[in-house]
Amino acid sequence: MRSTRELKYMAKAAMRGKTGWLILVMLTEVLLNFAVGTLTDTFFGGSSMLDLIIGQVFSFILSLVFCVVSAGASYIYVNVARGRECSVSDLFFFFRNHPDNVIIASFILSLISLLTSLPSAFYVFGTEIGNTVEAQMSWASGYLAVTVLCMVLNVIFSLPFSMAYYVLADDPELRGMQALKISIGLMKGRKWRYLRLLLSFVPMMVLSAFTLYLALLWVLPYMELSIAEFYRDAVGELKEIQ
Repeated sequence: MRSTRELKYMAKAAMRGKTGWLILVMLTEVLLNFAVGTLTDTFFGGSSMLDLIIGQVFSFILSLVFCVVSAGASYIYVNVARGRECSVSDLFFFFRNHPDNVIIASFILSLISLLTSLPSAFYVFGTEIGNTVEAQMSWASGYLAVTVLCMVLNVIFSLPFSMAYYVLADDPELRGMQALKISIGLMKGRKWRYLRLLLSFVPMMVLSAFTLYLALLWVLPYMELSIAEFYRDAVGELKEIQ
């Protein structure tokens, strides 16, 4: 079982000579995600409860499509970690290889994200901001508390499924529900290790503010490769590497 430091060291080694290319992969994924969000805001950016509901449904459907791209990114990162050649077009790997399996797995993940975000949405549309500074500050504090709660709930419920895309990257023919079940097994007894790995990148993300967040262009691929190394460790692949 590799430590967080070892996993990050291996990820950094895998990045050598490929940093620029990995940044291009990440930027492509980010831009596609931004396009999805922009579509939702453009067509369903109203302030009524109906707009909220329709917007959430539309966003949910688009998120399923985008998750096929996210799974493609996992395919790229795990193969880079293994020293294999990939291209930016591999972001669309699963559109060519059983996208239905990814969509089934993504449906559960998106449903978790949707349900855990509802308290925040209902708080926004169900409470009055108020006209005084005190009332507005109180509303903002409540919104922050509800948002944090939503984030915590999302992490708790989605954590067991964190390895699903990597599982599918290794076997695209697996059914989506099978991949989720395998991920649950891989994360059993490893959830805290996985959280520690993610939390170890928080200081870098905070410090990136001093570079106008340009440092994230390096930090995020580094983090994704570290997660890929975590997956390789979870499936026992790294036991063969001394």
